[in-house]
Amino acid sequence: MADDDEFQRRSVIAAVAAAAWWWLAAAELLEEKPTKERKERNRNHDRQFERSYAAFYDRYFNLNLEPHQRLPEDSFFKRFRMSKELYLRIRADLIEYDPFFPRRTDAVGKQGAFPDQKIVAAIEILTSGESFEKSAQGTNNVSDTMVWNSLQHFCDGVIALYEAEYLRSPTQEDVERLEKLNASRGFPGMLGSIDCMHWKWEKCPTAWAGQYTSGQATKTLPSVILEAICSYDTWFWHAYFGMAGANNDLYTPT
Repeated sequence: MADDDEFQRRSVIAAVAAAAWWWLAAAELLEEKPTKERKERNRNHDRQFERSYAAFYDRYFNLNLEPHQRLPEDSFFKRFRMSKELYLRIRADLIEYDPFFPRRTDAVGKQGAFPDQKIVAAIEILTSGESFEKSAQGTNNVSDTMVWNSLQHFCDGVIALYEAEYLRSPTQEDVERLEKLNASRGFPGMLGSIDCMHWKWEKCPTAWAGQYTSGQATKTLPSVILEAICSYDTWFWHAYFGMAGANNDLYTPT
C-alpha cells in the first residue's frame, strides 16, 4: 500500500490536471506623485498585510510555538485536502521551478505576496471550489489578479513537474505488476477497479436536458458522468469525464 504522503500527492496532481484558463487584470497605475496621506495609507496596508501573513504562518507552520498554540494536523488536512508534508514538498518544487512563486520586489521597492499566499489561494480553489473573490479577501489577503495568476502558475507548474510520473499511461511493467498482484488476491487479469460518479449539471441547456438526465442517479437533474479506473494503491490509471448522465453506470465503460 502506498503511504499517506504519496496518496495525498497523487490526489492533488489529479485535481490540478484539469485546465485553468488565463485571466489578466489591469495593474494599478499611480500616475500622480503620492501624497503624504497616501504614503501613510500604503504603509498601514503593508503592515496589515505582514500581520495577516504572520498569523497564517504561525497557525500552520511555526514549529517554535507551543503545540497548544498551533492548529492540529487534521485541521490542515481538512482545509487543504493534503498533509502538511505533501504541501511543503509541492511548495519547495514550485518555488524552485517557477520564478513567479518566490517573493519578489517591484519597481518601487515594494515587497509582493509570499509563496504560501499564492499557493494556498490556488489550492483552496481546486480542492474546495472556493470563489476567486473569497479566496482573495480571506486569510490570503491578495488581489483577485494575484489569485487568477497563482492558479494558472500552480496548474502549469504541477503538470510540468509531475506529469511524466503521475499523468502517464501504464507501462508494460505496470501492467505485469498489477496483474500479478491482483491474481494473488483472487482476481487474475485485473488491472484495477472501475467506478463512475454523476456530476450534477444545474445549468444544463434545456434542449440537452433529456439526454443528460438519469432520474435514478440524480433525482431528475441533468448530470455528466466521471469514469475512473483505480488500482489497489489508489493510483488512477484512467479517467474520462463527459459521458451524458442518461447512460446507466453499467453501460458507461466503452
